[in-house]
Amino acid sequence: MAEPPRAYDGKHPGFLQSLLRRWVAAWMFVRRVPALERAAWWCSDRLVELASLIRQGSESMTLYRLEEPSPEQVLANVLRYNARASRVRKPPFDGRTWVAVVRCMDRKLDMGRVFGDMKFVDDIANPYGAVTPREIEALQLAVSKHGVRLVCLLTHTDCAALAVASGPDGSAWPLISAAVDATPRHIEALLQAPVIAPALKAGTLAVIRATVITGTDRLTDVRRYQPQTRAWEPVAS
Repeated sequence: MAEPPRAYDGKHPGFLQSLLRRWVAAWMFVRRVPALERAAWWCSDRLVELASLIRQGSESMTLYRLEEPSPEQVLANVLRYNARASRVRKPPFDGRTWVAVVRCMDRKLDMGRVFGDMKFVDDIANPYGAVTPREIEALQLAVSKHGVRLVCLLTHTDCAALAVASGPDGSAWPLISAAVDATPRHIEALLQAPVIAPALKAGTLAVIRATVITGTDRLTDVRRYQPQTRAWEPVAS
């Protein structure tokens, strides 16, 4: 039986990793000049598009081109892609994250455009981005075990779950409607949770609320919780 591929240990980066690290260092210098930063972002976006095309071209997941695929086709493509992708060594990662987000599961939202490198983000998605006791416990785990320093509670424009919960069809979706209605109360419970409250008081954690504009992924109405006053204060962007 063939041995499974070993993960990179991070101690001996290859040429590509070294090149990427130099690119990051150059980027941190370039971003000091606004015009150069915009140019660098444009180049980065083109590289992301190229990487996406390369990945699509190298995988058997042709879901983008399938018309009304059957469940069997979708499953077969997923398994075939995973079998090949898992043979490629994973890049190094120390397991620590700095951001945790609770947000809507709507796939129109691109969290990469909000946070950048999602490798450093604990991403919790559900209808509306509702906060429930389950999310409260997950966020406490993220802070205590993953090193999270910023918790983001996000809603977004044109949210179907919110429209359902506040519309005449709410009774047909009782669990979603109840989760949306209870979120403000659960957010208050989150702020007083055993792990969250001390971290907020010590200044090692921040909690924000914001709305994402679906069409652009722009954060708006960003507000940070201030434990001293127990108020949500606007954050300039």
